[in-house]
Amino acid sequence: MGERKTIYLAGGCFWGCQKFFDQFEGVLETEVGYANGPEGPVSYEEVCRNSGHAETVRIAYDESRISLGKLLEYYFMVIDPLAVNRQGHDTGIQYRTGIYYEEESQLPEIMAVYEAEEKKAGAKLAVEVGPLKNFFPAEEYHQKYLDKNPGGYCHIPAAKLDLKSSGETVFRVMTEADYDKVYALWMSCKNMGFNNVDDSREGIVKYLRRNPGTSFVAERQERIVGVILAGNDGRRGFIHHMAVAEDCRRQGIAAELLRHALDALKEEGISKVALLVFNRNEAGNRFWESQGFTARTDLTYRNLALTELVRIDT
Repeated sequence: MGERKTIYLAGGCFWGCQKFFDQFEGVLETEVGYANGPEGPVSYEEVCRNSGHAETVRIAYDESRISLGKLLEYYFMVIDPLAVNRQGHDTGIQYRTGIYYEEESQLPEIMAVYEAEEKKAGAKLAVEVGPLKNFFPAEEYHQKYLDKNPGGYCHIPAAKLDLKSSGETVFRVMTEADYDKVYALWMSCKNMGFNNVDDSREGIVKYLRRNPGTSFVAERQERIVGVILAGNDGRRGFIHHMAVAEDCRRQGIAAELLRHALDALKEEGISKVALLVFNRNEAGNRFWESQGFTARTDLTYRNLALTELVRIDT
């Protein structure tokens, strides 16, 4: 097992939030409670009388199996990040949203996801980010409430409480922890070109850090079924290595991945996007043409390797 880490997430009513996070591989333990209010033990009744605490889920996770970034991507799937003191039908200060950490080293990863979500929303988020001041476990009857009371109230749609069974496709920002699954997907697709430097783990991590929030994956039942790398040099946007699993094609996944990437590039102020496709990749060229990408016949593509590269063509 990797290193055990903890994060505290306030996302409205904690019954549904706990059930939601319990489903993910790598989550070791969850506990609901009341966070970042006045010091001293507090009861549910006092919280409902505006004690100032937020209903919060403490999540212990194995960072070798699930990253903090991925947990936060899931978190933003089930909250309205612009709502103030409200989630679903629940209103009041206890239902505010917040990300609370114990380790300062977690802050850069938190802010990378937060800033990407803020760009996506196009407005300042109402989600608090700050160190954990206090956390008081909730009464026992609140723990695993929806396991004890199937069909009980939840502001999170039922399909999201069991993503494995629902088969729902989730589109989210690609994280460094996705590399192994993404690389396996790339290797399963025909007519793509890679090399041993730029597409190594180190190369992709460097790319994601230089271009935070503009590359995306499509995930279904914890399986990555689609990916698009996108970034920019400050003047032009570039797309690399779009891939969709063969058994998931013709379902709109590629078009949705492209939409996410183009929206993210627009937020960066990019006005034009380029990409390369092998001539032999007939299906790929048909897709890009259908999406409005025109072929330039007046250009000659040239490149120069500054280091020795080993090509990996699929």
